[in-house]
Amino acid sequence: MSLQIEPEAMKLRDFLKRYGISRSAAFEHMSSGRLKARRLGAHLLITTKDANDWLASLPVRSSSSQGKAA
Repeated sequence: MSLQIEPEAMKLRDFLKRYGISRSAAFEHMSSGRLKARRLGAHLLITTKDANDWLASLPVRSSSSQGKAA
């Protein structure tokens, strides 16, 4: 049995891969304050907590709205 430890923070490129959003969308979320990022030298870092908070803040699509145009 192998224990996987999740890192406390990830680089922006890793966040983009993990959550499947574009770089421009991530910057829009950062500009609006919905996503927090920290700068370390040339790198933007997003903590696991901030990524989880951002994900939890996204709207939830109810099953009754699936297949209907907005």
